[in-house]
Amino acid sequence: MKVRLFTLAAVAATTLLSQGVAQSDSLERALADLNSGLVAPAGNAGVTWGGDFRLRNAWTDNGATTNNRNMDTRVRLTASFNVTEDSSAFVGFNGSEAYNDLAGANTYGADSTLATAVDRAYVTVNNLMGDGGTMTTGRNYYTVGAGRIISSSDWNNQPATYSGVWYSHDMGGMNMNFAMLNTGAGDTGQSADGDDQIYVVSMDYALEAGALGTINLTPYAVRAEAANSANWKGAHLSGELMGFGYDAEYAQFNDHNNTTEGTAWYVSTSLDLEFLAQIPGISNGGLDLAFSSADTNFATITPIAHGVGGFADYGTGGTWDDGKDTTSFGLNFSPAEGWNGRISLNDTAGDTSNYSETDISLGHDFNGNVSGWFGYGMVNDDNAAVADSVVFWTTLNLAF
Repeated sequence: MKVRLFTLAAVAATTLLSQGVAQSDSLERALADLNSGLVAPAGNAGVTWGGDFRLRNAWTDNGATTNNRNMDTRVRLTASFNVTEDSSAFVGFNGSEAYNDLAGANTYGADSTLATAVDRAYVTVNNLMGDGGTMTTGRNYYTVGAGRIISSSDWNNQPATYSGVWYSHDMGGMNMNFAMLNTGAGDTGQSADGDDQIYVVSMDYALEAGALGTINLTPYAVRAEAANSANWKGAHLSGELMGFGYDAEYAQFNDHNNTTEGTAWYVSTSLDLEFLAQIPGISNGGLDLAFSSADTNFATITPIAHGVGGFADYGTGGTWDDGKDTTSFGLNFSPAEGWNGRISLNDTAGDTSNYSETDISLGHDFNGNVSGWFGYGMVNDDNAAVADSVVFWTTLNLAF
C-alpha cells in the first residue's frame, strides 16, 4: 500500500513538473491530495478530553452481616469533537466495578464485577432542517422530570443509558422536547424488540407569576410501547416564594387497558436559616422538608433509587415504587470553612418497606481538585427481627 501511494505521488509530481510547476510544491501538493481523505473535515477545532475518577467504599453492619466492607472504582473518559459550527460528536468510556450498588435490604457484599464499555456515543446537529432546532442521536444518559420515572443516577457505577433520538426546539419562550428511545434502559441501551419504544414529549417554560416569582414548569407525557403499553402524564415545577425554595412533581399512570392506574406526587421546600451563623463553629445553614407518596399500582421505568428514605439504600426501588410514602427532614450547615454538612431524619412506609433512618454526612473539596463525601446512616426497620443496621459511605472524586 505504501509503494502504491508513493508511486501515485511520483506520477502526480511528474505530471505537474511537465506543466512547469516547481518540484517541491508539486510533491507536497500531490501528497496532500492523496491524504485529503485521511484528515479531519474542515472546521474541526480538535478534540476536548475530560472525565472523572471515583473511589468509593462502604462499611455495613446489619446484624446478619457484620463489618462487611467493600470498595469499588469508576473511571469515565470523554471526548468531544467540534466537527463544524453546527455539529459535534461525543464519546464516553466507562470502566467500573459493581458490587450490588442498589441491592436493597443491606445485602452489600456480592463479588465485584468489572465492566468496561463505550456507554455514551452521540452526535448533535443544530439547525438540521433550517428550522433552528437541535437534534441528538445516539446513546446517552436521560432524565424525565426529576428522575422518578426515567433517570440516569450518577451514584451508580454504570448509570442507565438510552439509545435513541432527541430533538429540542425553542417556540417563543417555550422549549419543546421530543425523544424516542429503546425500552432496554440498562447499561447497554439495547432492546431485542424493535416495536418496543419509549416516547417522551415535554415542554420547558419559565412562567413569570408576579408576586409568586418565576415558576419553572415542565409538563411531560411518556408512553412505553409493549404488549400492554404504559402511559404517564405529569408535570415538574420549581421556584422560590417569599424566601422559600420549592420543588414539586405530580404524575398519573395507566396501562393500555386502564386496568391498572395510579398517581404519585412529591413536594419539597427549603429555607435559609440565618440564625445558625450565630452558633459557634457554624457559618451558615438551611432547613429542608420533603414529602413523597405513590399508589401501589404506580409503575416506573428506571427511577433514581439511591437515597430513597436515606442514603443507606436500605429499601429497594425508587421514590415512587412499592407504594411508598416518604418523609424527610434535613438540616444543612457548614461546620468549618470549605466543609458542608447535613443531618437528616427519614421515614418510609410502604407495602413491603417500613423503616426510619437517621443520616449524617460531610463534604469537602481537598487539594488537587479532589472532592470527598462521607455519609453515615442508621436504620431502624419496624418489620425486622434483627438489630438496627448501619452503613458508612466514603467517596473520593477527581474530575479531569
